[in-house]
Amino acid sequence: MKSLASDFLKERGVSEEQTLQVLDEMLDLMKVGFVAVAPPMTPNQSGALFMYVPSLGYFVPYLDD
Repeated sequence: MKSLASDFLKERGVSEEQTLQVLDEMLDLMKVGFVAVAPPMTPNQSGALFMYVPSLGYFVPYLDD
């Protein structure tokens, strides 16, 4: 999760400090429950699983399929 989410957030210009906070938030969400989606990359292929991160207001990948 750490590498996938960190790379994704870095591409979006999220600072290293905020990335660490988001990773902590994601771990906390995994303990209590969260919304996840798996958008298809092509019509017959699944992609990564994405978790909604409230502090960011958008989905972040956490598991690569």
